[in-house]
Amino acid sequence: MQYICDTKAPASNVTHPLPSYSKATFEVRWSGEDKAPSNCTPSGMQYFEIEYSINNSGAWHKFNKGKYPPQQMADAFTHSQEGDTVHFRWRGVDNVGNKEDQGHAQTSTVVDSLPPVTTMTQLPPFTTSTAFTIQWAGVDTVSGVADYDVEYRMLIPGSSPDWVPFLSGVTETSHLFTGAANGAIYEFRTRARDKAGNQGSFPALPQ
Repeated sequence: MQYICDTKAPASNVTHPLPSYSKATFEVRWSGEDKAPSNCTPSGMQYFEIEYSINNSGAWHKFNKGKYPPQQMADAFTHSQEGDTVHFRWRGVDNVGNKEDQGHAQTSTVVDSLPPVTTMTQLPPFTTSTAFTIQWAGVDTVSGVADYDVEYRMLIPGSSPDWVPFLSGVTETSHLFTGAANGAIYEFRTRARDKAGNQGSFPALPQ
């Protein structure tokens, strides 16, 4: 006859909380260990049950496979609806069937699946100065703009038409451009990253 004294449920912990904002696809990580009363040996983890809910709707759904073996404590999750808050909860089940209570959400994140959109203030068609100020702005409706990159190109006979990096990872929205060559045409374009890490693309045409 075998007597099993493991009567305690496993304990899961939020050791890897999700960031405030995430891209459409992000990784969820969890952890936990089996517990047992004093002088007893835990029977060991059998699996984790993972569930998610959208916008605190009260409805919980199985996360991908629903049940995960104890050696797997991470999986990719995809939800592309902009601005939705995704909540996660999990519990452990040990080898004798003890289960944690399925409580409230243990971590959550807001989905930001789209990169910021940028614009630039129009420059006058001509200037008599070799220095002038360029200005730009960005809009990201969920997490907000984190920083900007700015490129320019100089159009003059004999020069390369390629775009040249000018500013990288800046939070400013204006900058003094100096050293302009007489008779040259200068074009500028921008892109931005948001706080979820989405990066926009430089437009093909100057802004």
